[in-house]
Amino acid sequence: MPVPHSLFPHKSLWKSAPYMVNDSLFATFPVELRVEIFRQYCGQFCPIDKTNHGPLLLMRVSRAWRTLTMQSPQLWSSFALNIDQPVCPQSGRRLISLLKLWIDLSKSTLLSFSLRYPKQDAFCVGLIQTILPVSDRWREVALQTPHAALLSFLTTNPDRFPALRSLGVECAGLPPLQLRNYDLNWAQLSKLDLFLITFPALDDCIHILRQGVNLTSCRMHVECALDEQHDLAPIVLPKLRDLQLVLHGISRDQPQINASEAKFYTVLDALELPGLRSLELGWNIGGGPYRWPHMEPFIRFIRRVGANLERLRLDYLPFDKPELVSILKAVPSLRQLSLSHSRSDHASDYINDTFFDSLTRFVPLLESLSLNCNGGSFRNSTFLRFMESRWRYQPQGRAGGCLEHVEIISAKRLAEYIPGRFRDIIEGKLEVRGTLQSKSDMILVLRAYLKDSYKSCFLRSDLPLRIRSLLVM
Repeated sequence: MPVPHSLFPHKSLWKSAPYMVNDSLFATFPVELRVEIFRQYCGQFCPIDKTNHGPLLLMRVSRAWRTLTMQSPQLWSSFALNIDQPVCPQSGRRLISLLKLWIDLSKSTLLSFSLRYPKQDAFCVGLIQTILPVSDRWREVALQTPHAALLSFLTTNPDRFPALRSLGVECAGLPPLQLRNYDLNWAQLSKLDLFLITFPALDDCIHILRQGVNLTSCRMHVECALDEQHDLAPIVLPKLRDLQLVLHGISRDQPQINASEAKFYTVLDALELPGLRSLELGWNIGGGPYRWPHMEPFIRFIRRVGANLERLRLDYLPFDKPELVSILKAVPSLRQLSLSHSRSDHASDYINDTFFDSLTRFVPLLESLSLNCNGGSFRNSTFLRFMESRWRYQPQGRAGGCLEHVEIISAKRLAEYIPGRFRDIIEGKLEVRGTLQSKSDMILVLRAYLKDSYKSCFLRSDLPLRIRSLLVM
């Protein structure tokens, strides 16, 4: 298929920026090696509407490169089209032509693509009608489309997607639907990422997890509604390494929130995840201060999966200080921890001195810590003691830990610390930052920055000379 002239820059641009390549040397490489070099350069999900990226750029270098690129379908098998705003008719036709070009040049290779076109119009329909006929070659797919386009995908015969292994779908404006009523082959997927509004119910989540025995990664936003009132049969996912569940609900009624908690526990009790390494749980139900009255099922679940857990993220889960300590005790291999707590809930803020002391005692391998909280419930001295207890780059003779990144986001403080540099904004008024000449001096500098009088110290710019000398000014 001839390449449209519109894909190439104006001749004056070609002359003003010539490409200098040694074709004679490159031509001595085996064809397979040359193609692999090109493939590594193009990467995954190359934008099809950018002429200065990927294979479209390679074709402009020389006649030999153009020929090799045109004859290498694997270079055209991974692409992306990300459109934020509706396009004019001319641009829409060009996008459809480009998509057809990439599909044709990819020949019979399996396709990995990302399609983002959130507006329902004639060109969105045209894009879907262009890509759907080759659904037998879909392997990794990420879709962000209007609901009409998504429904056309859901109602397609699942036998038309024999090679599909990774599916990501983001769609708003959906009518209420039950995914369990659609004949999709969840068992063939290894990765699944669903963000659908209206949210599917927990029943749909259970159906997908029960069918998806080959999943290694699953991320879903679900409504905390469950029709089944009895105990669930075990849901065994031996290959699952990454699980993210965000629970949604609109009720502010206490009994209904308690019922949502019970339904959530019903699902957790049924899950058997022997290979889990990363867990993300979010709670977006109710409003205002609220505590889970019965934490035992949740703690029991964390203990079942926690021994091998390396990454844990808990967003706005309504537990209290003692429960957090129990969670930390259950995850001794944790390397990344992210916690979000309501900034308005001052009384039960568990990001406090006890929390940092527990990190020091129970999570020795922690490499990254991210906190979104009120920020007013812990002392600088406790925070510094935690960092000093496991900082990798410490003065000679001190045992070091492996902490590489600390981030705090709150109304009182916005801070980021890594071994080589730091940035700290206190209550939006005073910003301090520094880059160290030596990573081993980080604790010495932080002691000066975080001492009780450090605000006035910075305003007067009278840090001790021995501390100032450690900074790259």
